[in-house]
Amino acid sequence: RSEEFFNDKENSRTRGVVIHSIMSKISTAEDVYGAVNEAAASGEIELRDKEDTINYILQLVNSVEKFGWFSQNVTVMNEIGIILPGGEIYRPDRIVKGAEFAVIDFKTGKQRSNSHIKQIEKYTSSVREMGVKNVHGYLWYLDENIIEKVN
Repeated sequence: RSEEFFNDKENSRTRGVVIHSIMSKISTAEDVYGAVNEAAASGEIELRDKEDTINYILQLVNSVEKFGWFSQNVTVMNEIGIILPGGEIYRPDRIVKGAEFAVIDFKTGKQRSNSHIKQIEKYTSSVREMGVKNVHGYLWYLDENIIEKVN
């Protein structure tokens, strides 16, 4: 699996799973090194890809500095389950509690707005139903580093 990480498009799903796994272990920018080292130690990525992966993830994290999503001054919940009244579970990639509640879903590959928008709308709606105000949803397309604010 790790050998496929930086290869062509046919391996983009594997790459997406690995990136999600690494991102789920990051609360602040300082966590990038540990998360990537853990991925290398577990075989998710090859040791030879470690530096490229660190640089890639740091570039992403630094690019959203204006949002404060990786700041020391926010509360971060990665991959936390939201249990709905019927028992269904939603699991957004990242929820950040700062000046606002930012519900962030990472995407790799092509933008598919309709299905992705519906997904993040379900996530933000669920957070609002818990009584949280000032909630906004974001789709973060990592490959192009495009952020789409949904609501």
